[in-house]
Amino acid sequence: MHAYVIARGHPDFINRWENDCLAHYIPFKYDQYLPVGELQFTMRPIRLYEAVFPEIEYNRAMNMIWPNLETPGMRIPLFAFRKMLGADKPQPWTKNPKLMIKRQNVTVELIGTRKDMYANGVEQI
Repeated sequence: MHAYVIARGHPDFINRWENDCLAHYIPFKYDQYLPVGELQFTMRPIRLYEAVFPEIEYNRAMNMIWPNLETPGMRIPLFAFRKMLGADKPQPWTKNPKLMIKRQNVTVELIGTRKDMYANGVEQI
């Protein structure tokens, strides 16, 4: 069975919680002819990030994150997340591979964007 949860907090506390979960073993019957063994409780991260940057730096931020666009099978889940977060559909950006941060074995999907409010002409990040 799988349970999907969202955890929010300071990274140090999140990591400790995750490590504490990974330290547990659960009874598991591998085979009907063998005695009950133990299976390590596993937490596979699916992390939700809110990247914060000035609106004028949208191109730079997207080039650093370098998210996938329109990954097959992700359209409906991304739409649902976008609605849940109150985000808008992401706008296109000018691609510059020189700014891309290396992300080997990491998949990044762009859910959406949301504009900041302004007060006295200053962006309230």
